[in-house]
Amino acid sequence: MSKKFKSQASSARAASAAFGSSSFGFGSPSAGFQTAPSSLSYIAEQPGLTSIADPHLVVALRNLSKKDSVTKAKALEELQEYVSSTASTPAIDAGLLEAWVSLYPRTSVDNARRVRLLAHTLQGSLTVLSGKRIAPSLPKVIGPWLSGVYDSDKAVARAAQESIAASFTTDEKRRALWKVYKIALLDYAEDAIFVQTTTTLSDERSTTPEDAEAKHVRVVGNAMYMLSQVIKTNLSTIESDQTGIRSRVQEAVQNKKLWEYSYHADPTLRRAACNLALVCAQILPSDLDWRAISSCFIGKALYSSQIGSSGHFSEVLLALTSSHPEIWTVDYTSKTSATKRLFQYLRHGSQRGSASFWTNVALLLRKMPSELWTEGKSDDSINLQTINDLVEALRAGVTSTDEPRQNLDVAWSVYVDLSFWFIEKIGQEESRSTFLSQRVLPLPAQYVVSDPQQTLWAMPASIGAKISGTVLVELIRHGLKSSFDTAWRQLCQHLVNGMKMSLPESSKDFTKSQDGVVAQSKRLLALKAFVLQADQLDASGLTFAKDVFQRSDGELVVAATELLKSRNGKPYGAACVLESVSVGVESSDSLQVLTQFLLSDALDLLTSPSAEYMMVVVLRMHQDLGPAVARLIDARGNVFAAKALVNLLREISEPELSKLEELQTFVLQKISQDFAVEATQSMAKSLFKNANLQSSRFRGLCDERILSQLSPESPPHLHQAILRFLTSLLTDSRSRSSVLSEELGNGLLSKLLLLSDADDSETAELATSLVPKLKMISSGSGSTAASSTAVVADQLSGKGTPLGIFVLIDLAKDTLRDAPSGGESELITSIIPSEAQWENALEPNICSRRPLSLTITSILHGVLFLVRDQTTGLQANDFRDADEFSLLFRLVLYATKIVGESNILDRFSADQLRILYYYYPLALQLVNEKLTMESANDIWLNTSHEVTDEAADLLSQGNALIQRWIGNEATVKSWIKHIRSITNSTYRSYLHGLTFTDIATRFVDEHGPGLLMSSFEAELKDAHRSSDVVLSASLICSCRDQLGSSQQGRKLLNEVIAACTDIKASAASTSGLRSLALLDLLLNGDAEPLEAIPTQRMVFLMQALVRLLDVSSENLGLETLAVKILDPVLCMTRDIYGEHWEQIIEYLNALWRREHDLDDGLPLIHASLRLYGRLKSVASAEDINEDFADAWKAGQPALEEGLLLCLQIFNIPGAQTNQPRRITAEVLRRHLAQVSARHGPKLYALLSSADNAIRGAAYDLLHRSIPAEQEQVSIDVALEKKAAHLPEELLSLLKDTPGMTHQAGSVLRQSYLLSWDLVFDHFTSSYKVQEMYMADIKNAGILSGLLELICEICAITSGRPHDASKVDFTSLEYGSADTEEQEEQRLSMHLYYCCLLYLPSLTRSWFIEQKNRVKSPLESWTQRYFSPTLVLAATRTVTEWAASQSQEDTEAAVNVKASLSGFETVASIAIDPESPPISIAISLPSAYPLDSPTVASRTRVGVSDKNWQSWLRTFQIIIFSTGSIIEGLIAFRRNVQGALKGQSECAICYSIIGTDMQTPNKRCGTCRNTFHGNCLFRWFKSSNSSSCPLCRNNFNYA
Repeated sequence: MSKKFKSQASSARAASAAFGSSSFGFGSPSAGFQTAPSSLSYIAEQPGLTSIADPHLVVALRNLSKKDSVTKAKALEELQEYVSSTASTPAIDAGLLEAWVSLYPRTSVDNARRVRLLAHTLQGSLTVLSGKRIAPSLPKVIGPWLSGVYDSDKAVARAAQESIAASFTTDEKRRALWKVYKIALLDYAEDAIFVQTTTTLSDERSTTPEDAEAKHVRVVGNAMYMLSQVIKTNLSTIESDQTGIRSRVQEAVQNKKLWEYSYHADPTLRRAACNLALVCAQILPSDLDWRAISSCFIGKALYSSQIGSSGHFSEVLLALTSSHPEIWTVDYTSKTSATKRLFQYLRHGSQRGSASFWTNVALLLRKMPSELWTEGKSDDSINLQTINDLVEALRAGVTSTDEPRQNLDVAWSVYVDLSFWFIEKIGQEESRSTFLSQRVLPLPAQYVVSDPQQTLWAMPASIGAKISGTVLVELIRHGLKSSFDTAWRQLCQHLVNGMKMSLPESSKDFTKSQDGVVAQSKRLLALKAFVLQADQLDASGLTFAKDVFQRSDGELVVAATELLKSRNGKPYGAACVLESVSVGVESSDSLQVLTQFLLSDALDLLTSPSAEYMMVVVLRMHQDLGPAVARLIDARGNVFAAKALVNLLREISEPELSKLEELQTFVLQKISQDFAVEATQSMAKSLFKNANLQSSRFRGLCDERILSQLSPESPPHLHQAILRFLTSLLTDSRSRSSVLSEELGNGLLSKLLLLSDADDSETAELATSLVPKLKMISSGSGSTAASSTAVVADQLSGKGTPLGIFVLIDLAKDTLRDAPSGGESELITSIIPSEAQWENALEPNICSRRPLSLTITSILHGVLFLVRDQTTGLQANDFRDADEFSLLFRLVLYATKIVGESNILDRFSADQLRILYYYYPLALQLVNEKLTMESANDIWLNTSHEVTDEAADLLSQGNALIQRWIGNEATVKSWIKHIRSITNSTYRSYLHGLTFTDIATRFVDEHGPGLLMSSFEAELKDAHRSSDVVLSASLICSCRDQLGSSQQGRKLLNEVIAACTDIKASAASTSGLRSLALLDLLLNGDAEPLEAIPTQRMVFLMQALVRLLDVSSENLGLETLAVKILDPVLCMTRDIYGEHWEQIIEYLNALWRREHDLDDGLPLIHASLRLYGRLKSVASAEDINEDFADAWKAGQPALEEGLLLCLQIFNIPGAQTNQPRRITAEVLRRHLAQVSARHGPKLYALLSSADNAIRGAAYDLLHRSIPAEQEQVSIDVALEKKAAHLPEELLSLLKDTPGMTHQAGSVLRQSYLLSWDLVFDHFTSSYKVQEMYMADIKNAGILSGLLELICEICAITSGRPHDASKVDFTSLEYGSADTEEQEEQRLSMHLYYCCLLYLPSLTRSWFIEQKNRVKSPLESWTQRYFSPTLVLAATRTVTEWAASQSQEDTEAAVNVKASLSGFETVASIAIDPESPPISIAISLPSAYPLDSPTVASRTRVGVSDKNWQSWLRTFQIIIFSTGSIIEGLIAFRRNVQGALKGQSECAICYSIIGTDMQTPNKRCGTCRNTFHGNCLFRWFKSSNSSSCPLCRNNFNYA
């Protein structure tokens, strides 16, 4: 095979070389075989690339001939990049165009979709760029280009379409392609369809058979689609014969090979063949070879699989039959009959195709030659066997398991339609009846009876009634009334038999049996309704059907009533039959039987299983309902009676219900008491779905009962039951539009919004999910939008149970968004707070007394001292929501969100804007007050961090809104009008002054003071004399900078100072206090305005202020303002001599020693601390006057003592937000930081203060004083042998460890951590004292709490502990972190370092007891960040200890040498100058000190191995138990000294240590001297005797 292939390839290349590619020109090639190989073939000659100058292009074009699709795709991308970068036509290499024309056809049909897509895209780009230069070559590429449009891959087809559209920009040009290049297109089609095969298109050596076949299918299929388009374009008009291609097309379409693709294995090719056949049947019917068509489509394709092409095939069969019916008869030449092929085709069904298959089959059978149905009959009568076989084939196709379910409706309809079409052709009545009974009537029988064993006629339940009903209707339409009558009677008899044969109640399948009868009766009723509503029946047919139904209904009534009587109502299927036939009973006999049965037996059956159906029959037959209802109510707990009530409520009318008061009372009682019960919900659901009762009074009462149970006081389980009930109602699309009455819709919305914020999560979730469902439904004459508006308006007025504020905001936004056009004005009026609503909310909060501490932060400073409390005792509005928000705070929050997050402000009227601009800034001032000082007002009581953060965010947004409104002068002018109306000094006036000052200051900063100065020119002139102090103060604050630089301002300052100079402490009046307050506002703590004041006046002012400094004064405001003003005044009078300096210092001493109320006395403390700061700055100056220097020197110790006493004032707990207190405490802390450190037990209590500044001040004082105190403690312990202990006050702070989730938060944690840092400050003492402190900690058992808290703060177990490399944990500078969280982390890391440094043994013991969850990450964290530092610290400590050893002769000095890294330390003791020292090595582990150091031997001298090993174990134990390397070294030194004690030199070598590193151990029994064994042996050997070297006696070992 390979040799033959090579021969073919060789000849092809030779032919290509000889003839070139001339056959691809504009000339028409012959229809026979071409000499040159096809451009689609893989053996086509490769183009010459010698004319291409760019080597990159040459490489890319050569890569297109490679086998790898990735290589070809990359080559195409490179070519596309080259083309895209080429700017003009002449720049394109001519050789590139020539080569591409040769390569494009086979590249465009490559197996890789990416290659095909890029090829089409490149072809379009080259055509666009080259323009007319490529026109001569277009015939060579137009075929594969246009056929690419029909590629099965959508992306490739789209790329081909887009490239053609880009090259030929108009529809006319694109249509002209099919005509101009028709010859080239035909050539390509003939080549692709008739010439190319799998072996010519693909190289079998490198291509799998599957890929080769897929390529061939794609090429042929695309070519056939293209050929169809050529025929439609060129041969569909009258002038088509003049085109000159008809003969070529005729020759092609008469080629049988073309139609053999109709039964090809690939559905793509089958669809292409069907499409081409359809076009030819419509345009070229006379040019087709019908015998070939019949042979392929009828003889072969009919029984072949058409999966994937069944729709196309049925369509082309219909078209071919319509055009030439003889293909079924005359032109059909196969041995197997055409009808048999047809039956085979129909048995397959649609073969997973669309429903149009069955429509085409119905049309096809009607167009087929009639002789097919009379086959074998000489009298041209229809062949019943053929018809039966055909219908059976149809039925088999419809019921095929492969038939899509969505096709069954059309399929069964076609089956019924064709069946009756064939019935018309059957002449004999008997044959008709037989055909009906066998082929048609089983359909309704199977539908009604629903026998699961009869699968031949099974239909989906959704279409059963339609198909079966159609059968019955068609029987009447075709005049087969006797068959209809018989069929219906049989269906009714089936039902009667089912009732009688149903199982008794004792059977386990009783319910299943009765449910089957119920379902059968309902299906029969559905068939009856279908027939009576059929449009196809005329009046006579309808009358006939009614008569049949009436007779059958009578029989059903008799059978059902008899069965119910005999079996005491237990077969409820029979009762369901009665319910079904009771709808339209007209026969007098049937009515009489039914009525008599109801009168005699119905009541007794109302507690039987038939009750639910019997109750409906009683209602429909208009019987007296009273006795029946009474019987049902009395049967409490009876399940059947409950179901009967449900059915009664579903169908009863309002007039009938109004007569049944007992029933109404019963239902209302059930709804009120037992709504969580399923039976009650079923009754309520029936009631809600009954359209007859929607507007009834009883329905309104039920709505009220349900709403009352949705109140917050009801239990959660009841809420959930009602909400689930409502959800099921609103989810049902059939009933949700009518279930809600107007009253229920309006009341339900507010209840749901309230419950959406419920504490029970399930209740909240159910309510939240129900709100959008409710909003989608219109209720009654109103709408949910109107209901929403009413809810919002009530909430803004404080009516009803308050909703969560954010729920209310969302509701308002939704209402505004969904507002109908034209009604916005009324809607905005309803959902925006009105003047009355603002006033109602503001009144309880605006007149309450303010703490005097606010003067520290208030922009009006001391004006608050002048405000008079005029509370009239009116009842305050106690409105509070679940979050403890007042109505005012809710209004502010609401207005901020609505106005700030929408464009609603543009739709406000002028009056609405006026109200908003007036009340909103006032309310915002109260929010600011509350955030400044929690006790300032009660606009919210919940002081959690979430609420505080929300309020702070609200204040920020509100300020931004006001700043935006300031751009409009109308806002300021409106407030100018308001401030002029103030005539008193009440708290309301004070709040107005604050608000006006804020607005005016913003306006002046943005637009300048011109408007204010001109508007208040007269008021500014008389500001110091005016009794309107709030107005005067507001004007001074707003225009302070401008007044300071103007003559008017300087004059005002002089006049105010003159007024203050005359104030007498004994006769202080309001006018004096007013003058001081205005002076304080003018100065604002700055001495610069006083520079223009004469010195003498300044002295008089200072003297007047000093006279007011009286600690016994009861005028707190006067005293506070005097001290506050003294601060800038002393700056200007620092050079004045006199007794006033001593008086001021004495006053401060006395002031700080008296008791103070921190609410009202805090401004005085704050002012005094600022004054002290001014005195310190004066004292630090170089040119200090002598009087002040003497007074300062004498009073400074007392002042410092006073500051410490002042610190104790803040020992009063103050956990609330209190910015004035924080400011004062911070000033005090800064002063105490410069006070000499003093240790006092009372300071420990301040470590628990909630004020950071107070806590920091106490810590700083103790932190500085403890180390100095420990020096004396160490001396006392050493000299007096006293015991040292940690202070009890400090240990008491460490007993309880605050957790990360502790309620007090970071305050307690920081206090706890700071207390521990003070504990470690005690470890600056001597080593012995440290051991005592360590024992205190161990006995108290407090270290574990600290270490566990450190692990929590540093996230040790989280997998990502905090990075300690960014923190200097060896020291601590408290207060230097940016946030409290960072402060805690720095503290924790420092304390952990201290634990490892000072308490290593206790820390190690705790570590060992931990679980691996803590132990493993903590060890890694310690090893990474702490151990290196601790190793160096331990090494340094040991080295320093060794250097400071006692140099006494009795002590053996320990020499220590550490490695460079510090992880190993060698300790040695010199024993003899001529021998090496005895030494050990102490190795510190990488996780030191969590892991204990190890001790190893270095040099063993003078000790036996047994003793030496014992020593090493002892050292190891000591270091492990104490955590101290020094303790181990002391033990080492002690052991060495003990071992050498009493040792003398060897009398032979004069050394203590011998050559064997042992001490002298051979003792003479005579002289008792000791010698080294080695030395003695050498002596014996050298002296040739065994005498003692000293006593010369024989050596006897002692």
